[in-house]
Amino acid sequence: MDIKYIGRNIEKLRFSRGLSQGDLGKEIGLTPIAISNIENAKSYPSVDTLIRFAVFFSVTVDYLLTDKDVKQLEDLQIKSKLLTTEMFLKSGKPQKSLYEIDNKEYFFEEIQNEITYRVSEVDK
Repeated sequence: MDIKYIGRNIEKLRFSRGLSQGDLGKEIGLTPIAISNIENAKSYPSVDTLIRFAVFFSVTVDYLLTDKDVKQLEDLQIKSKLLTTEMFLKSGKPQKSLYEIDNKEYFFEEIQNEITYRVSEVDK
């Protein structure tokens, strides 16, 4: 178990609900400072607190403790973008599309009813 996953996952869930640290704290009985410390990996939540987070966000405790679900969600988002691009390109009109995902650029182009693509590293 890596403490950074707990904080990252809680922060993502909190943002997805549009909650401030204070709002979340009121919902599960913690101070905004306690929420901040957990999200910033400065302190571990107790088992009871982990359960309160899991119940409030309707996720498993395992989700909060690992990056497994985050990676699966990112993979799903990538596949969704690629499928959308393919459908867009197959619309019959000459099209081009460029996505940047995880420091890589994905360039798609439809030429004579054939889709070609390139993947390249992004220099930052």
